[in-house]
Amino acid sequence: GNAAMRRLTIDCLMWLCGALWCAAGSSLFADDPTQLAAQAIRAGQTRDLQAIPALAIGLSDESQLVRQSTAWALSQMGGAVSDCSTELTAALADQDSKVRCAAATTLGHLGDKAWRAESALWQCTLDRDVDVRCAALIALRTVSVAKHSAALGALSECLQSPVADVQSEAMATATVIQSRWDDNEKKMLVPHLGRIFATAHDDLRLAAAVLLGDLGLPAAPAIPE
Repeated sequence: GNAAMRRLTIDCLMWLCGALWCAAGSSLFADDPTQLAAQAIRAGQTRDLQAIPALAIGLSDESQLVRQSTAWALSQMGGAVSDCSTELTAALADQDSKVRCAAATTLGHLGDKAWRAESALWQCTLDRDVDVRCAALIALRTVSVAKHSAALGALSECLQSPVADVQSEAMATATVIQSRWDDNEKKMLVPHLGRIFATAHDDLRLAAAVLLGDLGLPAAPAIPE
């Protein structure tokens, strides 16, 4: 989990620096995308809560740079963006992976106030981008408030991912919500956890063992004698 977030932070800093560089050299009109992006970044850096309504509008801007910058800025505002949950949920389907990732992260900050985004977040756990998948899995630990029909299928897919970070975040999310499942539902994850326990590196094996313990009796077939 920490490795995934460090990679996400580095990627964000890279494109933010690029945006600021473009804005610094721009002499165009005030509504030029590079200047709008720079304004959004400054709002995020200073946590300017008064800018939140404008940032929410920026999530649907035609400029990719503006959408990236406003999505990042909103992710810095914490729970103050609760009135933007509709726009953030729509941003989960943005064509740009950085926008999708920042939107998922921000919805996670809102917790159960963003419960209407749960279906879209489960869909994002199957995203083609690893950072988006991890951000969605992390967000669901706070956003998810009840048993959801997509949860077991999505988590099963994530546990079969070849990417260790996705497996790790999926197990952490399953740990939070597994108490909502009956024994038959828990059994759906057991083969995948057993494979991780048998083949993965030590950190993942430990996480798999802990989750198998949490699942209780349905996990018995995966535990070596």
